[in-house]
Amino acid sequence: MTSALQPAIERTGTRVSATLTDPAAFVAPTDAPARYAMGRLIEYSNFDGWADISRTFFPLYRDAAKLAAVPGLDERIAAIASEHPDAKGRARAALALVQQSVRYVYTGMNGGNWIPAPAATTWDRRFADCKGVTALLLGILDRLEIAAEPVLVASNAASPIDRLLPSPAAFDHVLVRIVVDGKPFWLDGTRIGDDRLLTNQEIAFRWGLPVSAAGSALEPIAHSAPRMPSDLTFLDIDARAGVESKAKVHMVEVTRGDAAVATGIALRAMPPATAAEQLKHSFEGGWLSPTSVAWTYNRDSGALEFTIDGELDLDWETDQTPKYGTIAQLYLPQGGFSPPSRMERPADQDQSAPFTNDLSRYVCDVTRVRLPEMPGKSWSLTARKIDQTIGGVAYYRLANLSHSTVEMVRTSRTVKEEIPPDEAAASNRLIKDFDNSKAQVFTSPDKFADTASQVVGKLPDLDKVDWGNAADFCLAH
Repeated sequence: MTSALQPAIERTGTRVSATLTDPAAFVAPTDAPARYAMGRLIEYSNFDGWADISRTFFPLYRDAAKLAAVPGLDERIAAIASEHPDAKGRARAALALVQQSVRYVYTGMNGGNWIPAPAATTWDRRFADCKGVTALLLGILDRLEIAAEPVLVASNAASPIDRLLPSPAAFDHVLVRIVVDGKPFWLDGTRIGDDRLLTNQEIAFRWGLPVSAAGSALEPIAHSAPRMPSDLTFLDIDARAGVESKAKVHMVEVTRGDAAVATGIALRAMPPATAAEQLKHSFEGGWLSPTSVAWTYNRDSGALEFTIDGELDLDWETDQTPKYGTIAQLYLPQGGFSPPSRMERPADQDQSAPFTNDLSRYVCDVTRVRLPEMPGKSWSLTARKIDQTIGGVAYYRLANLSHSTVEMVRTSRTVKEEIPPDEAAASNRLIKDFDNSKAQVFTSPDKFADTASQVVGKLPDLDKVDWGNAADFCLAH
């Protein structure tokens, strides 16, 4: 039970009761981890611990995963074994076989429906819930001589399972875990169309209970800040036609995560021409007028990449002066940051609770603008370098101007998931001095202009970047 109820508890024989008179409403602290949202709670369990649940489930999956000779399936397993000499290749092929052959039908585990269907039955009827899919996958992996174990998980990643008494109802999903070369990989037979072997970072679950004969303890599933951006945009603007003309635009967008996987799968199911036309319509009506849209989906990385070509009206500011003629300036797209939000909560809430960030958030924007020639004038750039971490979020900006071309990278990346109150207070004090200035280019008469280039850091050749696998230059060096 939660500590707030301890003073109200009375125990008499086999009875436990709590009497509260006009209790104040429980208010979870704002922006705190999910464990702080647990209100008044009384639990009971007849399990001695999480290991007891693990042992209880073990014979269910052991028996369901047994695969004798199964016509049609035996030949597929033999083909996988002959075509894939390495364990990762065999495991991925086994996962693809299950996903392609068995339709997923949801039947929740948290309603007392705990027993997985036998693997042979699932193969025969070609549909199953997560338990049946897992049992079939375990049976195939066993035939391929790949050690694997089922792991119970909760689809609500924020659920503070470790704070609860042991109960099967804490879980509503089950995965398969294998270890190859000392590294864990996760297989989810219900993610139809996504046959990747997922790492800890790529799954949404934070706690898992391995199912074993000896009984296993509840395990945290370690997560860290991602190495690759969750969202990356390259905006390549050709404004050389002049400040009065539309600029040509080439844009690349790369996204990762479950939404990207789902969209990629949906696009692959359409005829290419239909997918391209629908994507083009989705970009119409915004700041960019698209002329063409293309896409690729990387099945190995789960990255969805869009390539858009089109035109846009840049928001030039011009001024006619008697002495110097036309003076032009432009605030660069994707050029500045909004100040971080303050981490604070009402005084009547728990002030000792940490603040939480989305650890998966990593956004990188890259901009290049080819500027028009302005007779008798040169371009200058105002964009201070930013390299600062506030409240567990790292902000980085680097911009260069060389030969009338400006290049810039802007990144915000969560590097710390929980921020203690003292660190939050220190971060709040830094916000007032945060550089939220926009990057700007402007013309000056040659005799007043800066030198032809302002290079404060190295960026790669943007014409040679593989955007679906790019990341290093998004981070401060």
